[in-house]
Amino acid sequence: MADSPNCGIPYVPPGIIDVPTAVNDSINVIDALMQCAVLDMDLTSPPGSPVDGELHIVGAGATGAWASQDDNLARYVTEGAFWQFFESGTRVRLVLNLDDGGMYFWDGSSGWTAVTIGGAAVSSVNGQTGAVVIKEDNLVASIATYTASQAGLITDKVVQMDVASANDYTVPANASVAYPVGYSIEVWQLGAGQTTIVADSGVTILYHASNTLKLKGQNSGCSLRKVATNTWRLIGDMEPV
Repeated sequence: MADSPNCGIPYVPPGIIDVPTAVNDSINVIDALMQCAVLDMDLTSPPGSPVDGELHIVGAGATGAWASQDDNLARYVTEGAFWQFFESGTRVRLVLNLDDGGMYFWDGSSGWTAVTIGGAAVSSVNGQTGAVVIKEDNLVASIATYTASQAGLITDKVVQMDVASANDYTVPANASVAYPVGYSIEVWQLGAGQTTIVADSGVTILYHASNTLKLKGQNSGCSLRKVATNTWRLIGDMEPV
C-alpha cells in the first residue's frame, strides 16, 4: 500500500535506500493536514512571496501554478519552490480560515461551508456589544458582534470582554436562550473597559448585597450559574457597593 487510507500520507516502502527523503515526504503531508489553518480561501493565484509551509484554500477559477486546483488545499514548500496540493473532501475536510476566523467543512454538493452552532456561523456565534472571545469547549472564535443565538448549546461557556470602553454582558432570558438549569457561564474583563453584568427582561440575578454587578477591573472575573428557569446565581470579583 503506497499511502495511508484516510489522508494519503505516503508510507515508507520496505527496502528503500533513501529513507530520509521518504520520511520527509510523509512529514510534509502531516504538517499540512494536522493543524489546517489557512491564510485565506479566495485567492485565485499564488501570493507573490510565500513562506515555507503557508496554507491556502484555492479560490474558484484559479490560474498560474494553482490552475485546476479550485477548492483544494495549497501548501508552499520553500525547498524546490513549489506548491503541494491536497484534494478537498478526500485529504482535507475541515479548515480554520484565519482571514475571517471561521471554521469551514467540505460539503460535497456545496463546496466549503461555514460550520454553524445553533444556526449561527462559528465566527459570529453568541453575542454582546464589543469585541469578545467565545470558547465552547475547544472551539474558540474571535468575533465583533455578540447577539443571543446560542439556543440548544449544552456545554459551559467562557466570555472574555476585551475592549477599552465600558461594556455589558446581558444574561439572556430563557425565552431567548434555553440554557439548561445548572449551566455555567464565566465572564472575564480582559480590557480596560469595565464590564457590567445585566439581567435581560424577566431574569433575576442572585448576588451578595455588599457588591454591585460590575467587575472590579481588568483581569477580574465572575461565574454565573443557572439555578431556575430565569434565575442565575453570581459569584466573583465584583466591585463593592
